[in-house]
Amino acid sequence: MFCKNCGAEIADNATFCPKCGSQVNQASNQGNPYQGQPNQPYGGQPYGYQGGGYQPQRTNNAPAKVLLIIAGILVLIGGIITLVSDMSAMPYIGWLGGGFAAALVFELIYAIVMIVGGIVGIVYCGRPDKGNTVFMLGIVIVVLRIIDWILASAMFSGLIDVVNASSVILGFIVPILLAVGGYLNKKAA
Repeated sequence: MFCKNCGAEIADNATFCPKCGSQVNQASNQGNPYQGQPNQPYGGQPYGYQGGGYQPQRTNNAPAKVLLIIAGILVLIGGIITLVSDMSAMPYIGWLGGGFAAALVFELIYAIVMIVGGIVGIVYCGRPDKGNTVFMLGIVIVVLRIIDWILASAMFSGLIDVVNASSVILGFIVPILLAVGGYLNKKAA
């Protein structure tokens, strides 16, 4: 006999289809081959529901996974470092003035976005359906870092060197790697 849901051939005494898991109506399905189309979207790929639970799409694109994990960890570390250093600067807001407070708030937002981007990069590695999210977060972090450099350069001109090796690596290059990893992950689908 054949499954009325997916058309797979099943044993005459079966109560469930071994391929799709649907219940078999033995009385009406005896000897009738499946006449319709299987329950699949265009392109022949099965839906994510198999055997009672959602199975997220995963890919074996190892380079994208490794890149996302490493970039995610480094972006997370950069975000934590930025957040801790900004929180330690909070007592000096009154001494440095209102412009410094606005820059510090921007830095705090930037640090939180970096932390979220790092976590998302790590959690979503190997998920092509989430590659675009990781890619966009990487781009947002890079843009925020450029804005931060412009603000800091305007506020602290001559006082400190705002563009240093750690800010270039953790705040600019690594988020670009996060975006590239998200892009490669998306293309692996």
